[in-house]
Amino acid sequence: MANMVINRFTIDIAKKDIEVSFFTKNITHYLKGKKATYLYEDLERTENAKEVMDWIKDCKRKKIGDEQSIYFSFYKTTGAEKKATISTYNNKFKKQFIRETLLKLFLDKGFFVEPYKKGCDFCIYQKAGTENGFDKYIRYDFVVYCYFDKSSKRHVNELSISIGSEDTYFPKRNKSELTDHHKVLLQNNLLLRYGDAKSLIDDSQNEILVKADFDIRMKLGIRQKPHFQFYKRNYDFIDKFVKESFFSFDSEYMKVYIPFKKLDDSQIKYVSFESNKMIFGNGQTDYSSINGMRDHGQYQKPDNIGNAKLLFIYPDSDSAKKLYTYFSKGYRHFPGLESYIGIPAQPAEIRIKYEPDKFIELPKKIESELPNSSYENLIAICIMPFNKQSATPAQSNAYYKIKEILLKKNIASQFLERSKIFLEDFHYYLPNISIAMLAKLGGIPWKLQTDKYNQLIIGFNIFRNKANSFVGSAIYFDNEGLLKGIDAFEEKNSVREITSAIRNSISNYIKQNQFCDSLIVHYFKPPSSEEKISIEKMLSTELNLKIPVVFVEVNDAKTSTDICFDLDYALLMPQSGTYIELKPNEYLLFNNLRYWERPANPIRQEEYPIKIKIYDPSGSFPHDKLVSQVYEFSRLYWKGLKQKAQPVTTIYSKLIAEYVSHFEGNQIPDNNTAHRTIWFV
Repeated sequence: MANMVINRFTIDIAKKDIEVSFFTKNITHYLKGKKATYLYEDLERTENAKEVMDWIKDCKRKKIGDEQSIYFSFYKTTGAEKKATISTYNNKFKKQFIRETLLKLFLDKGFFVEPYKKGCDFCIYQKAGTENGFDKYIRYDFVVYCYFDKSSKRHVNELSISIGSEDTYFPKRNKSELTDHHKVLLQNNLLLRYGDAKSLIDDSQNEILVKADFDIRMKLGIRQKPHFQFYKRNYDFIDKFVKESFFSFDSEYMKVYIPFKKLDDSQIKYVSFESNKMIFGNGQTDYSSINGMRDHGQYQKPDNIGNAKLLFIYPDSDSAKKLYTYFSKGYRHFPGLESYIGIPAQPAEIRIKYEPDKFIELPKKIESELPNSSYENLIAICIMPFNKQSATPAQSNAYYKIKEILLKKNIASQFLERSKIFLEDFHYYLPNISIAMLAKLGGIPWKLQTDKYNQLIIGFNIFRNKANSFVGSAIYFDNEGLLKGIDAFEEKNSVREITSAIRNSISNYIKQNQFCDSLIVHYFKPPSSEEKISIEKMLSTELNLKIPVVFVEVNDAKTSTDICFDLDYALLMPQSGTYIELKPNEYLLFNNLRYWERPANPIRQEEYPIKIKIYDPSGSFPHDKLVSQVYEFSRLYWKGLKQKAQPVTTIYSKLIAEYVSHFEGNQIPDNNTAHRTIWFV
């Protein structure tokens, strides 16, 4: 019997009917607004709302995008243009009633409130001390769930509370330094986008409190990315916060029950432990990539591995010589490139040395030093005088340009920060670097242990570039986890481009395997009806294939919006392979390093779960198989020895899209390295 809880808290609403006031202006600046068409649909089954619906009908337009937003409040009545009494069983309005009630509660308590936050319904900031000379705040994220539970045949209202970050800062900044996307704190404690809040700020006010983003944190010498805490600390913080916030919460309409929600055993499922197993050299298997590579070596070496050579691009001889010594002779427990992954430590005839303070000029130097349009059997080892996280914009641009220049010339590249080469513990980095190099040369460090069948798995993702347009990418695997191809495209018409990418990938797959009997698409968002129809039409009319297609939406960012705690384990992190059925077709999958119920060694790396939604209207795919496959594909992360929570289908496609967004024309070169290797890890 599992003893697990989820970070959800039950809400009871005492009043059956709620009076709602409607406005054409956001009078309190935290109300939810809806386009007239959508709001009209929400009211269609509502009694006593005819007058409001007639008013809304006059606001509708031929194009929904041309409609104004209509706002509604359950507390503000002054200036209301229409009113209606609505049943609390209407989830469309009940959720917003709960949201507004809680927003009022936290504003009255003096919290900073961010009413519009991507990924949740709202979040609040609570002061948590001082650090780096600035007040530090912890962020709590809130999601309201209102649904009908078929098993218990009752309406359920729940509040999810999670920790977004533990170190948010609000320094003062001059208004002239701000862009519309900065988030500013107003005197009423609301945190809004500067572009939306300008009219609310006094013209005489030159400085304003701003939520510190990456650039501001870097200038102030604060850790660039907010710090995230995991299970035990997360549980303790939420538990304390809930007890302090809701113990004395007094509302005639609503009550929040403090205990974490206990999960029923029927909701808790497990991926087979065998899904952890991978195949290494000579067909040997292991559950651990560390042990598998150490004991058995890589699954498959690249073709012509004996001809592979290392092209060093370096700022000084000391770092290049030391690194080459480690590659050729090993360092501590790392035995050397050839012994570990079969790549001979052969330096190329060409070497490119540059001045450390002239890294941004390095792209031009590489172009002149490598005059040929294409090279074979080369991998560039580029030693940088900085790391990617602390790079200036100019250094970052040069990094992407170098990556692109080399890729155009059919040369994969491995970048390293110079200072790490001289660390005592650099031997821990070398296996990760080596595995990435093997994959970039076309080798296969390990693959999944599963029966082979003619199934194509595609990962799609996007990246927003500086021009505020989207670059999309796709990566294709067979069901054993072997790479079948890579595509990238500018998202001018995502439906057409995605359909075209899938058509090309299936055609290429059939050329290699004679047949494809099913298609699984790992997607970064819910698939639209237009996308599903377009893909199905392409399969039947263009490829003459009648095969089942399923979309699996994989949340592509670490999130703790929903998180479970195993109360029988000291660190509270659920065992890897556990997945929770949140509702039909939606699952929370825990994918981490706790492979055993009682681990012999302490686990120092924790992972949040990922959320999976399955879109399979034909019912052709067993859900347990799809969840297991997502879990298995997380084992194919070849950037190092530590697995990730997400499957590589979404991780890799996001990385590809990010790189290509910096490439000329938002395209990847037309060569083997760009389309047939893991060059982006």
